[in-house]
Amino acid sequence: MEILEVGGLRLGVTDAGAGAPVLMLHPFPLDGTVLDAQVDLLARERRVLRVDFPGFGNSPPPAGPVSIEGYARALREVFAKKKISRADGLGMSLGSYALIELSRQAPMFFERLVLVSSRATPASPEARLDRETMAKRAEVEGVGWIAGSWGPLLLRPDPELAALRTVEKIINRATPQGVAAGARALASRGDQSAAAKAIAAKTLVLHGGEDRITPLGEATLLAQLIPQSSLEVIPGAGHVVHLDEPDRFDRAVVSFLSA
Repeated sequence: MEILEVGGLRLGVTDAGAGAPVLMLHPFPLDGTVLDAQVDLLARERRVLRVDFPGFGNSPPPAGPVSIEGYARALREVFAKKKISRADGLGMSLGSYALIELSRQAPMFFERLVLVSSRATPASPEARLDRETMAKRAEVEGVGWIAGSWGPLLLRPDPELAALRTVEKIINRATPQGVAAGARALASRGDQSAAAKAIAAKTLVLHGGEDRITPLGEATLLAQLIPQSSLEVIPGAGHVVHLDEPDRFDRAVVSFLSA
């Protein structure tokens, strides 16, 4: 793991394996360790770059506000430093929005994309208010309360205890500054429909059948917008799909990225 200074941010980057590169981006408010099993799986045959968003995992907290556009610009610099000109990408929720924006900024960069628990439409006024409330509370109270109020929503309604404990543990490692910045980046995200329509990469839109944060209809719309895309719904999985249904998730990802 290394810390790269890119785009005014300091990002923790794990670079594992060898072969065709694939970028992996985690959901909010978790960090890259939630994808450890998938990194290990793909790194058997691929070079995997796992990046933590600022204030999460190995990435130091940001000094100020961060946007989805800013995340994407920083990721472009990561690849420039790594001398990578083309890659595949897998992003979940916040990570998927960064991939869509990165595709807009560098249209020919990705060959294949896996967009998990994603959407193209902007946050609703209610969601923006909720994210700002979350940001302010994290700045005042820290992150301890988030695991209990937000953690269960990331999983299916009747999650395995181990999955719930994993989510809680990772959330409690986040920094207040990272949570606040991430929540505000989500709140300020604009409509990505035009960017989705312009995606040139072959794309798998992967969604949990019991996602309580992003409705299935949003994933369906996203898949309709992207020219070369397919939608796969994994029954019995919530927002963080692979913690509820790891085997189905892994098979879907490996099959798509190997095609």
